[in-house]
Amino acid sequence: PGRRPVTGSAVTATLLIMRSPVKVRLAWQPDMARHLIRFGVPLIGAGALNQLILNTDYVIVNRYLGTAVAGAYFLAFNISNWPMTLISFSMRRTAVAGFARLQGDPAAIQRAFVGAATLLISATLPMALLIGLLAPEVLTVAYGPKWAIGATALRFLAGISVVRLFYSLCIELLAALGHTTGIFLVQVAWWLALIAGMWWGAVHHGLVGVGVAQFAAALGVAMPVLFWLLHSHQVRPSQLLPRLARPLLGGMALAVVVFAVRAAFDASVARLLIGGAAGVAAYAVVVLPGTPALASARRLARARRPVAHS
Repeated sequence: PGRRPVTGSAVTATLLIMRSPVKVRLAWQPDMARHLIRFGVPLIGAGALNQLILNTDYVIVNRYLGTAVAGAYFLAFNISNWPMTLISFSMRRTAVAGFARLQGDPAAIQRAFVGAATLLISATLPMALLIGLLAPEVLTVAYGPKWAIGATALRFLAGISVVRLFYSLCIELLAALGHTTGIFLVQVAWWLALIAGMWWGAVHHGLVGVGVAQFAAALGVAMPVLFWLLHSHQVRPSQLLPRLARPLLGGMALAVVVFAVRAAFDASVARLLIGGAAGVAAYAVVVLPGTPALASARRLARARRPVAHS
């Protein structure tokens, strides 16, 4: 399995060279090599650290809380990754190229970042909230009642999934701007904070401590350092806050509806299906009227409306 990505990349590169309208000539350019090393080596290191960040919790939970809890945690982590799996692949294929085209225009980069982040958070927030609020029901329906012990971990991990996606978008922006050394430093800070926090949390507070440590490391260490790096490139994450008002209100409406459904039904399947559908509907009622796409559609409809003549 490890050879497949390499083989696929080699085949893709060969086909691109064969079909390129420009003749490709192999040559050694020291200046270009130095630039690629400065850009690529920190990015490789950051990728390796990302794997450590994603797997450190398994090691700590298994070591200090036992294999049974580690198994439940593993299932909870897989479920919490659903939003990441649905969105991150497409984002990584398009974000760097899109941001890179805007280099040299800070205002355009700012607008693109705010727009992309708003869309990303608006799309992932309801998924994360539903997974977190209905954590016992999700685990019971997906894996059986005995795995519902992972609900505590799933609630925290569902929230972290939104943070991770937003973090990934910021990382893609920094990569497009060529600041890969900063990406590596952020990953180092996050990993070190994660190790210390999760060890202390697991020893003293169990799964709850592990979940709180995840949030503390992400929001208290990684994101502030990341925001500082973005500010150094004239990107202001604070301008995103007004755009998040509707998604946050929609999240509150979703939570109220889900709690009402949980109080009305006892069966896990009913809570999951009815609560999920009603929660998404409540979220959409609040959020969709403020989306740019709907506003554009309304303007287009008004423009096409025939004008009455007296």
